[in-house]
Amino acid sequence: MSVRVKEKVHGLREGLKEVEPNGIVGTLLVGWWIAPMKFIADPVLGIAETVVPGVASVVPFAEPMVGFGLDVTTKAGTAVHGVGKSVGILKKGEQTEKERKDEMHQSVISEAKELIFEGFSLQKTGIAFGLSMSMDLLSAVLNPFKLTRWVEAVCGIGNFLKMTGISDDLFENAPDLLHNLIILGKTQDEYHDKLIEEKAESTEPTVTELDEGFRFMKYATAAYGAKTISAANDQQIANDQDVINTVFKGDTGPGLAARLDIKDWISGKYLIDTPSEFITRQKVSQHVGIPESDMIMFVKPGGSVQCLRHFIAVDHKNKEVILALRGTYSLSELLVDASADNRDFCNGKAHSGIADVTDKLWEVCGDVVNAVLAGFPEYKLVITGHSLGGGAACLLTIKIYAEGLVKPGTNVECMSYASPAVFTPLEAAETAVSKTTNFIHDNDCVSFLSAGNARELFDSIEVVDKKKGNFWQQLQVIMGAKPPSDELIKSVKIAGIEKETDIKGAERSFVPAKKIVWMRKNKESEEYKAYNFLADKLPEIYVNEDMIFDHFPPFYEEALNKLTDRE
Repeated sequence: MSVRVKEKVHGLREGLKEVEPNGIVGTLLVGWWIAPMKFIADPVLGIAETVVPGVASVVPFAEPMVGFGLDVTTKAGTAVHGVGKSVGILKKGEQTEKERKDEMHQSVISEAKELIFEGFSLQKTGIAFGLSMSMDLLSAVLNPFKLTRWVEAVCGIGNFLKMTGISDDLFENAPDLLHNLIILGKTQDEYHDKLIEEKAESTEPTVTELDEGFRFMKYATAAYGAKTISAANDQQIANDQDVINTVFKGDTGPGLAARLDIKDWISGKYLIDTPSEFITRQKVSQHVGIPESDMIMFVKPGGSVQCLRHFIAVDHKNKEVILALRGTYSLSELLVDASADNRDFCNGKAHSGIADVTDKLWEVCGDVVNAVLAGFPEYKLVITGHSLGGGAACLLTIKIYAEGLVKPGTNVECMSYASPAVFTPLEAAETAVSKTTNFIHDNDCVSFLSAGNARELFDSIEVVDKKKGNFWQQLQVIMGAKPPSDELIKSVKIAGIEKETDIKGAERSFVPAKKIVWMRKNKESEEYKAYNFLADKLPEIYVNEDMIFDHFPPFYEEALNKLTDRE
């Protein structure tokens, strides 16, 4: 059941009860309509208190919209009530100082602002992704070699699903899959928060670690381009956070490639000073706080199943060379994500699709990275990225240490965000893992995704199918009218603990990071709390209505912004 929606309906109902005309004047002016309104509204809100939360929790994206509507109605009613009390036509109730301050602070305008700018953020993210997908599709139609690679990738994904039994699970569970997933999510709701508290490490992330997390997340966002940067800024405006942009005025000198005398020989693979990229490069510079003259940008329209878009920046203040990798942004990259069988990689097993793009990425940028490091021998290399970019950042860090790809003694670190589970066993890459931190935002599901975890998810779905009860019992759970049975909760918890036997090519994988920072949001206060996790202690895939939206880069920046008190 959606507790938040139920509480808001209940609060609206209780607030209505407090509205009373004051004296003869109040009765004459407003009493004639208050009594009939309360007579009709009270039973209607009573029914709504039972029905609306269940419906809102089942219909996709209905909960935030219903919640906003209730907030606006409550705030508008509170404002009207306040005016009525101030002019003497409505009775004044006792109100604490805190309540008066909260009432002044919360307003319809702030609620509308949040909805509008969060809408802009989601819209810009969606538009940017859609445009990239369209360009990718068009380029495939015009390029038979790319189309052939797509077909090969799809065939490989199909064979992998068949080999692991996931395709059989999908087929067998298809008729009841949607409502079984809803019931599974409702069941997990009963114990998920407690499970996180139990499995988290006793220590919490330090302020320095969160500051660093916020700083490098801006690079990971910037790797997506100008539209995603704009979406991240809108998300911060929606939450009354300051948007920090650094504007560099005047001539900042010759470009990095020219200063290092590598511009000519990298021009074949790095398209430098392309007019269409002027705005993007300027936005990236402002977002990460690095002059354009200290960046080298790789430009490739649309997407590629072979090479991720990326850029290199030099931060002289912190003595760092940063390699920022773009995440999933096209159909090509979705195919990379879905190519989830494992292959040999640096003394272990890795997600084959992401391992392939990691190898190709270093072929393209390795010499350039080493040339930049040679120009600044005291600087460390930090590799960062979000989603697919985060997974590639983790694997590239492993590859660099395993194969000695940079000058000995160079400190290489990785800051990844929403990396999928891409490597096993962790012991095969101890040094790289010790240098890697991964961040997870709230209910984002991506860091829990691997072939092994997907197989175990279907085990939980099968448990639900057996223990969910009759049609009436299922409906009550789905609508939020009744919690799942104790037997169902116990069975799902056990299924979430039990592990599948590894299948060759689909071994249980992990996010290859020594420290995982999980940022959990309190839906009531909208404040965040950060937990430290070990990679092998992350729980099962959590089925939740926010599991996709919480993956978007703007929400990662919002969370880290709040956790570092940058409002």
